Amino acid sequence: MSVSLGDQVDISQVLALKERFQNELSENSRGLTVVGGEVVRVDTPGLQLLLSVKRHCEQNNVDWQWESVSDELVHAAGILGLTETLAMNGFQ
Repeated sequence: MSVSLGDQVDISQVLALKERFQNELSENSRGLTVVGGEVVRVDTPGLQLLLSVKRHCEQNNVDWQWESVSDELVHAAGILGLTETLAMNGFQ
């Protein structure tokens, strides 16, 4: 199953994105595909949410993979040193 981040991963969208992730993870415990190719706006709370979901996946043996990642998302993660932690290395 997959979750599309849409065009904003910021504080205005964190609660809605959290709910989508929770719904997806409750329905599918094997893998999660994240679609981030449309993201044009991202902030620290948005990245914190992604990090939290990624860590949840690691702790619960759920495969995490990116279908796509926008340049803006990679850039924001890089500024905070999260590129590797969020498994975005192949999208730089």
